[in-house]
Amino acid sequence: RKQSSAMAWGGGDGDESGMTDDSFAESFVSKLEKVNETQQSINTLSNWLRFHHKRSRQAADIWAAEALAAPPSRHLLFIYLLNDVLQTARRRSPELCDNFALRTLEVLPEIVKRAPANVGEKVNRIINIWEERLVLPKADIATLRQ
Repeated sequence: RKQSSAMAWGGGDGDESGMTDDSFAESFVSKLEKVNETQQSINTLSNWLRFHHKRSRQAADIWAAEALAAPPSRHLLFIYLLNDVLQTARRRSPELCDNFALRTLEVLPEIVKRAPANVGEKVNRIINIWEERLVLPKADIATLRQ
C-alpha cells in the first residue's frame, strides 16, 4: 500500500537534488514510516523537509494523506513533525510552513477526533504554543479550537 500511495504523488521532473517527484514521495513516505518520537528523529525529518523546500506542496499533501491513514498510535508523531516544521521553517522556508499550515486545518481536527484523550490534551498544548508564538493566524487557531 505504501508503495502505491507514494506513486500517487508522482510525475514531473527532478530538482537540484536529483530527485524526481516519485523518488521524493517514496523517500518521504519511507521516512514517515521510520520516524519515532525522539526529538532527534523529528528534527532530522524536519531538516530534510526544509532541504527539499521546493517540494513543500507535495510534502504537505503526502504528510496529510499519511497522517490521516496512520493508526492512532502514530498520530502524535505526525503532529510533532508538523509542529517542528511550522516553528522552524517560518524564517528560512516560509513556503514549506505555508503549505503545511494549509493542511493543518484539515488534518488536525480529524486526528484529534480519532485519538485517545491524552493526544487531544497534547494537541491543545501545541495549539497554545502556536498562539503564543504567532505560528498560525488567530483565525486558524480559533478554528482548531472548535
